[in-house]
Amino acid sequence: MSARGSSGEPPFKRQKTRDQNVLLKDLPADDFLRQIQLFQGPQVSIVIAERDFKLPKALACYSSPYFNAAFNSNFKEGEEQKLTLTDCSPETFSLVVQWMYQSHIVVPTAHHRPVKPATGNAPSGSGSGSVAHNEAAIRSPTASRQSTVAAEDTDLRWAEEEKLEMEFYPNLARNHGAQAVSRLLAFLQLADRIDLLGPFDSVIATLRETLAHSGGGSRWGWTRTALLPGHVRLAAALPASHPIRRLLADACYREFVLDLFGHVRQQGPARPFRFVREVRDLDSFGADLLRAYMQRQVGKKRVLNAKTKEAEWVFTDPLTEKDFRVVV
Repeated sequence: MSARGSSGEPPFKRQKTRDQNVLLKDLPADDFLRQIQLFQGPQVSIVIAERDFKLPKALACYSSPYFNAAFNSNFKEGEEQKLTLTDCSPETFSLVVQWMYQSHIVVPTAHHRPVKPATGNAPSGSGSGSVAHNEAAIRSPTASRQSTVAAEDTDLRWAEEEKLEMEFYPNLARNHGAQAVSRLLAFLQLADRIDLLGPFDSVIATLRETLAHSGGGSRWGWTRTALLPGHVRLAAALPASHPIRRLLADACYREFVLDLFGHVRQQGPARPFRFVREVRDLDSFGADLLRAYMQRQVGKKRVLNAKTKEAEWVFTDPLTEKDFRVVV
């Protein structure tokens, strides 16, 4: 039997059960030593596109109930110890492999490229092998441990492999912040799909930092440039409880408020809210955005500008916790 049932969802997904596994980095030393066998023993094969990833079966099954159900099933995947994943790129799955070993990911950048292995074999031992992990070589523009820039040709190839609808990712090749957000969201989407062991606090913190530092003014007004419509659409497809849903709604908050109240003194042509199409098409995003707006209404205040003597509303950006003002 193939890895996909008649519903289009792999049957392993419906059979998974939640266990009490903990990220290896969070284990006390004595407990960690008892888990060394996870890096040893028979291997399984996970194929993405034309790349074959070889992983210790014990590690794959420990890290993902999805893989545990697949490789210990009576399906073809259990018999052959081989699974094919579609709708993701080898680069995104490489991040999953790195997470399994290190509970940390580093997005490849123009200044930091992982060494391409001769085979698809994953690193052996404690995970310090062929998966790149050299933080000293990274110079992130946001002071984050994750990196944020990818070469244009590499990123466009990655976007094609991820089957991104490029109409929702305008100017992605020239937008380094949006590239970082795209890759980290793709990782989180795949992690949710295979129920990868988390939590992913470090990844979410990097996304927050990247988005928070990407705001700036333009002829169209203030814009959070690293955030694109495609990101909103991807997040809207995640479960309602996923923290990314709230994070991206918070990231849209400032532009939403400026669209509602910010046209009184605006110079030049007015531009509609950048994500108006997503509000119209995605009920989940509309609800998330309204919830973010209502939660921040309590903190807004009306003040008198000492210089202009004009009344202004003061709002707080959820991502930066800094105030911004809108002329009433």
